[in-house]
Amino acid sequence: MRSLFTGFLALLTGIAGCASYSSIPGPLPKTSCTTVSSADSSVKISVDPYVQGDRQRLVFGGELGQDGVIPIQVVVENSGNSRLLVRSSDMVLILPEGARINQEGARAACTKVSVPVGMVLGGLVFGMIGAAAAFNSEEKARVARLQDYQSKEFPDAALAKGDSAHGFLYFILPGRSIKSALLQVRLTNMDDETSSVMQVGLESLEYQPPISPASDKPETGSRKQ
Repeated sequence: MRSLFTGFLALLTGIAGCASYSSIPGPLPKTSCTTVSSADSSVKISVDPYVQGDRQRLVFGGELGQDGVIPIQVVVENSGNSRLLVRSSDMVLILPEGARINQEGARAACTKVSVPVGMVLGGLVFGMIGAAAAFNSEEKARVARLQDYQSKEFPDAALAKGDSAHGFLYFILPGRSIKSALLQVRLTNMDDETSSVMQVGLESLEYQPPISPASDKPETGSRKQ
């Protein structure tokens, strides 16, 4: 009886462990990013798309690209005398054919990559008790993931001279290959209420959509000639 109970606890712990999430510190801005400056060099924008799975795991604890989510790190630096308002809602990804993709935000990205399989497994194996334990663990993991994504999200910021802001934008991309794109950033001059637009080219985005499990299955049967 004791061994059965011990096994029960071990399996529940395993289910809970599968749903755990550990916050990982965000990286510092990198000087090797793709960078553009305004005509008068008063504004500099750098972008760094995290397309590679190993880089996503390092920062976000998993491969967001498998669910079609690509985080792009953005750094905006203001060297001019005017105060600038920079907002994530004013940043748009433009694809080669002209399609525009708005960044979805941390909450949408978190929902996209959260797949609650533990609760189903726990319910099948241990009924309501197992499902409840798995649900509790998954809810904690979901909250931790959301808080982590939000802490790394690009903030809306009012930049005085010498100020900078940085963080991630979360884009949910269509299910096709994308080799390049433009990040368009609208900046608002808070002193005269005018706005300007800057574009940063992502020439080597090289995004590949996630592969459907069905497409991985080998063909069966013989083909008639």
